[in-house]
Amino acid sequence: MSDFLYSMPQHELSTQIKYVAVMGMTGVGKTTFITALTGDNLTVGHGLNSCTKNIDVAETFINGQRVHLIDTPGFDDTDLSDTEILKTIATYLQGEEGTYIQLTGLLYLHRISDVRMQGSALKNIRMFRSLVGENNMANVVLVTTRWNSVTRDEGVSRLRELLEKDKFWGGMIAAGARHEALLNVEVGCQRIVQSLLRQHPVELEVLRELKAGKSLEQTGAGQVVSAELRKMEQKHAEEIAELKETLRVEKNSEIAHQFRAAYEEMMQKQERIAEEQKRLHQAEMRQLQHQIRNLKHTHHCSLM
Repeated sequence: MSDFLYSMPQHELSTQIKYVAVMGMTGVGKTTFITALTGDNLTVGHGLNSCTKNIDVAETFINGQRVHLIDTPGFDDTDLSDTEILKTIATYLQGEEGTYIQLTGLLYLHRISDVRMQGSALKNIRMFRSLVGENNMANVVLVTTRWNSVTRDEGVSRLRELLEKDKFWGGMIAAGARHEALLNVEVGCQRIVQSLLRQHPVELEVLRELKAGKSLEQTGAGQVVSAELRKMEQKHAEEIAELKETLRVEKNSEIAHQFRAAYEEMMQKQERIAEEQKRLHQAEMRQLQHQIRNLKHTHHCSLM
């Protein structure tokens, strides 16, 4: 059993709140989607500890059902590393007071106005799939936004590519996810969430892996982060080697100064990657382990 996560017996889970996660890259309209359902002043709040402060939760009622909408940071956030985001999401889903959170639905938002899938967009998709798990795709709705920014033909062409290519959404569609085009925010947001409330709540793959004894780094999502870090490390190493060679042969002092500044910046990036790799290796923080041991002793929690 992983020390990263603990849980209470199944009967302790809340049956009163429906949890729906809203995910996707920065700027795709996650907050707009949630605000359309909840209004500006109905935010439940941030995560209640320092590990989940980057997650916002808002509450609404749909057909008499209490719904918590979870606004998560995208894996292209400029202020947070992928490791920090992964740990934030995993810690939030761990829940409070010995419970863990099962999700009734997951929304993955994407701008149809994006001309092509860039590296960060593909990374977000890989992270989403590894977090959720193929067996949970029936609870996933893939939502395209910004249809008013493209012509009908452009939108249809891009959507076809999204739905047909496995590395985009094709694999998730084949596993049971479905697509919805958000053409009208006011009407569409409620209809999409309402359609998910009939689903049985699911436990995400990353939680199952943690409960099976894997460290955060060993989970599928952790492996995606590790692979991205290795790729960035290799790319930066090659760029550093090129800059070093340029500095060695460059005679113009002004140009050499510019290359040296670029070299120093690249070295700093390498240091940040090394720090993030270290954080991923040490995802089970001593403080969290201490808290879990205390809770296990105090509340007689059973490890699952």
